[in-house]
Amino acid sequence: MNVRAACSPEPEGAFFTPMPRGILLPLIMVALLGLALPVLAQKKPENTRELKIHADRMDYDETSRQVRLVGHVRIESGDTVMTAPYARYHTEKLVAEFQGGVRVAQPGSTLVGNRMKVWYGEERALLSGNVRLLTERSPGGDHRTPAVMTCQELEYAWARGIGEARGQVKVRQGNRRAFSDQAHYDRKAQTIDMTGNVRFEQGQDDWLTSQSARIHLETETIVASGQVVGRFLIEQSAKTPAPEAESTLPVPDVLEPEIPFVPVEVVPPPGLPGLED
Repeated sequence: MNVRAACSPEPEGAFFTPMPRGILLPLIMVALLGLALPVLAQKKPENTRELKIHADRMDYDETSRQVRLVGHVRIESGDTVMTAPYARYHTEKLVAEFQGGVRVAQPGSTLVGNRMKVWYGEERALLSGNVRLLTERSPGGDHRTPAVMTCQELEYAWARGIGEARGQVKVRQGNRRAFSDQAHYDRKAQTIDMTGNVRFEQGQDDWLTSQSARIHLETETIVASGQVVGRFLIEQSAKTPAPEAESTLPVPDVLEPEIPFVPVEVVPPPGLPGLED
């Protein structure tokens, strides 16, 4: 079988050393497994997937059956791209170990960590150390308020978009924050299910605690359940100020109508019999 691989041209002044047959043969075997440089085939076998591997340098240890990748390591599998400065691949176990700061990029989301172990047969990765997940949109969806989830460890099945976060899980979206011991991330559904000492905070004063909670990243809402306790401050509308007391007004003078003065006429008493003067 003829195997043809596309390689970058040698820079000027570089030397090419012929590879011993004991090393060349295992590398060809790795290529046939679809885990080295892209293989140009006329027909792709069923139930197989293609991995494209790039690195500044690659060598093979026949004793341990490991391929070592050094410098700008980049492995592509479908719409998933894994990058790291250093990686080691076990050809028999189909397991790779990435170190030096790793990155897993998919449309709309990015996952980073200090270290990563990958089981290619299961399409599963385990990231540890300062793990951070940034999601900006669902697959094929529109951009929205970015959400960031941090944790100590994240087990991620990249083909299904399912992640299990453990240890000091924190989710932040806008001015909303959520904390828990564990969380289940679904990339397609754009939800995060949090369990264990769940606490949700919004702004500086609003908070709630519960046994579990689901965060909907697209609608930016949270649904809490199980012994929910919360506190929310409600801003009251400003009270209408009371009118100022009117100043004391002087008592008005009584205006009497003008009546012409007529002197009283003195009338003599009438003479009545039996009355003495």
